[in-house]
Amino acid sequence: MTTTMNKEFRDPVHGFIKVDPDEMRVIDTRAFQRLRNIRQLATTFLVYPGANHTRFEHSIGVMHLSGLIFDELVGKGLEQYIPKGKDQNFYRKALRLASLIHDLGHPPFSHAGEEGDLMPIMKKVAAKTKKRANHEHYSVCIALTSEIRDRVDNGLLKTAINIAFKPEVLEETLLEMDLPVGEWMDADTEKTAILSEILTGELGSDRMDYLLRDSVYTGVKYGIFDLARLVNTLRIAPKEKQFELQSDKALGVELGGLHVAESLVICRYHMFIQVYYHKTRRILDYHLERLMKEVIGQFPPLARSSDPYLNLDDNRMCERFRDFRTHPHYQGLFDRRHFKMIKERGLIDLEKPGEFEEALRDIKNDLKNEWDFDVLQKEGKAWLDVIDTRGETSGIQKYPKDTMKFLLYDEAERNPDKQWKYPASCSLLAKHSKIFNIAMIRAYVDRGLWEKGINEKTKEVLT
Repeated sequence: MTTTMNKEFRDPVHGFIKVDPDEMRVIDTRAFQRLRNIRQLATTFLVYPGANHTRFEHSIGVMHLSGLIFDELVGKGLEQYIPKGKDQNFYRKALRLASLIHDLGHPPFSHAGEEGDLMPIMKKVAAKTKKRANHEHYSVCIALTSEIRDRVDNGLLKTAINIAFKPEVLEETLLEMDLPVGEWMDADTEKTAILSEILTGELGSDRMDYLLRDSVYTGVKYGIFDLARLVNTLRIAPKEKQFELQSDKALGVELGGLHVAESLVICRYHMFIQVYYHKTRRILDYHLERLMKEVIGQFPPLARSSDPYLNLDDNRMCERFRDFRTHPHYQGLFDRRHFKMIKERGLIDLEKPGEFEEALRDIKNDLKNEWDFDVLQKEGKAWLDVIDTRGETSGIQKYPKDTMKFLLYDEAERNPDKQWKYPASCSLLAKHSKIFNIAMIRAYVDRGLWEKGINEKTKEVLT
């Protein structure tokens, strides 16, 4: 007689994580094992040597946290969406599966692999808009075309992909792959929406895990917050209160958890400024994107076979990079010959009208006068990196602005009509939300030119 038992992963962030046999069948697939070779933070390991963690352990960590949050919300408003009984067990299982598959489609080097025009245009659904696929589209594609589909019940898989991905992403992927939309789009959006918020929302398991995990592996402390307290104080607002407060969010936090919720947002802000947008990490990502463009041109399109895409990961890309050892972007990435930053304007306040435009104009004028920057850019010897919360510039990245729009539950409030509210007067972040409305501008030039400029300035000083 054989018995099925839960297995455990020993995780440096969450301790022992239990995984049931059905989840192990997904984890054991080629598609999921590929994530062992997709670094979570791309080139960050070249700045923070410990940052070699991957999408594999992140996905398992998110699955673990999703289960914890689901269990915590039972009796705290979840049953107005998902009644107790078999339904609750099914949706808990679907949420954990959604957490496992939510990052399946990351390209080599994660988000850095989505820069520039490495991702193909979705020709069937975006011929006019020229919209490109992203890792979420590929995640759906892999979930529906790899062996995962054979190992998971269709009903469970359908619910999981509707939890993990926005309806527009799911629809675009299905149309691009010529798969029936009605077969995989879930009509019961109310249930999947609340579970999606548990996974991907401002207080969701995905964000909780990557902040803690990235902090542990980089060795910085900016992403550390009180996880147990935050999970313990989460609850779901009554539907009528969501309508009354015109909130598109159901997941809220008790008054006693407000400060840890704030700390999560502050942690994210600090991690983006200090780690994800570190000046050297940014230029290394630039070299990586240009080198990948030279090596592969573009990733395979979304198709009914995901094998060509699954054949690509960090290790295989690095093998192919070896044939380009004399290429400037290879040397910039792996031989420490990366472009050097010559000018920076950080944390520009977008609340002040015209300040960003003035800063960008001033920097461009200085660069033109001092470096003939426009010419250098055309020659591929310079790069202007613009990070803007509004996403209105041509910079590669947009800083992800936090809205602090989650609801707050004050049990001590005697008037039941006033127990649910937005964290306004009592919230530090609500009073100082403009700290998230920022822009950053950095200019880089070829290291040889930079060294030449330094030598010339040294000579001027000496003479």
